Amino acid sequence: MLIKRFEESDAVDVLETFLVSWISAYHHKLPTHAFEERVAHITLDYVKHFAGKKRFCFVAREHRKVTGFIYCKTGALHGTIEQFLVLPEKKRAGFGAELLEKALHEFRQRHAAKVRAFILCGEPETLAFYRAQGFQVVKRVFSQAHGGTTDIYVEKNLLGC
Repeated sequence: MLIKRFEESDAVDVLETFLVSWISAYHHKLPTHAFEERVAHITLDYVKHFAGKKRFCFVAREHRKVTGFIYCKTGALHGTIEQFLVLPEKKRAGFGAELLEKALHEFRQRHAAKVRAFILCGEPETLAFYRAQGFQVVKRVFSQAHGGTTDIYVEKNLLGC
């Protein structure tokens, strides 16, 4: 497995992984209108902007195929994990943990005090992953728009780490 910083030349492969992972994870959990609205925003133009002054992305590849990525933004005091997806068949193989560790290192380099992430539909597997990586639940929000599910916000303090 190779993990590298996102480049614009990765955009098409990342887009494919994004769509496959997202559809696999949420097509049966969200109401049709909410699902279609979210998928419509996953475009090549959106993915091409994964790198910038206040944005960064790491891409995991295995045999030249993108198996996962983590896209993040930094603010004045904290960082946010905007998108974090691993292909379903590659989950529990260490890809996610390595991607997250790269991102946390980058957040520390950018002097972020905390990192926040959003768990759509309160995915139990995703919540367990974040907890295992030292994140704490900071907020739960009931979402009628997401089919009456509870979305979860998690956070990790990076100070002193």
